Amino acid sequence: MGKENRSIIINGVGSVLTVGANGKVAPIGSLQSLRFDFAVTEDPVYGGDGLFPIDYVTRDKNVAITATNAKFDLNLVRLATGATIGAPDDEDAYIWVLNKVGTVKKTGTAGSYKYVVDIFADGTPFSVPEFTVMEMSTGEVLELDDDADEGKFAVVETKTTNEGGTVVTGRTLEFDSDMEGKRIMYSFKKATTDISIAEGKKTDLPIAVKIIHQGNFKQKDDTWHGIETEIKLAKASGTFTLDYARATASAPVITLNMLDPEDGTCRLWTMKRFVTTAPPCM
Repeated sequence: MGKENRSIIINGVGSVLTVGANGKVAPIGSLQSLRFDFAVTEDPVYGGDGLFPIDYVTRDKNVAITATNAKFDLNLVRLATGATIGAPDDEDAYIWVLNKVGTVKKTGTAGSYKYVVDIFADGTPFSVPEFTVMEMSTGEVLELDDDADEGKFAVVETKTTNEGGTVVTGRTLEFDSDMEGKRIMYSFKKATTDISIAEGKKTDLPIAVKIIHQGNFKQKDDTWHGIETEIKLAKASGTFTLDYARATASAPVITLNMLDPEDGTCRLWTMKRFVTTAPPCM
């Protein structure tokens, strides 16, 4: 027999866990808002000359879950788009260094001068190099070339020995003598492995997930009560937006619609109301 169904006050958002068909979990735990919309659509049935319907035929039933997350996680992208998430392979182990500015300086001795911008401090270029260089005074885009002729630049590896005797490998951008003293803006791919990557493929579809939400709420009599809602199967729909607005914390919103899990139980969702104890740190 079920417990007494006492009314409680809901005064929080709680936490959400989504579990994919492959068993991977995607916790959404820093919610700004969470809404469950239980919708029923009916069509009226009229008879005779009466102005009021004699019955209603249920045409559609659905549950929509709309969650606004206070923090961003690549798992949200996986839920919304079906993107693959993991560590990068060799061809993607890079990030871009963008819009760095430097002044072309003359180095070396008479007869062997070079005109360079040292980029060593910005990191190690990716093994498959990709550079863009622009002369800032004219906006001219320079072309990559091993000889660094006029209107072009070269990427040159340098080796120096520090005080400890260790050989340090660096990179410079090398230019023609006409570029001496001029300012350039450059960007390039920088090698790195400390990244996670989400990859969107043209065949990707949003993944179907189980949704478990649990909220624990303190009542005015100083006891703790909770509600747990479990949607057996749902799938993202609508628009997933990331807004990088200045001075605004982005709050990604994801909407999921309930599906028939076809598990033979005929249950689409459950909602449980329970008595509990205070959560940690309360």
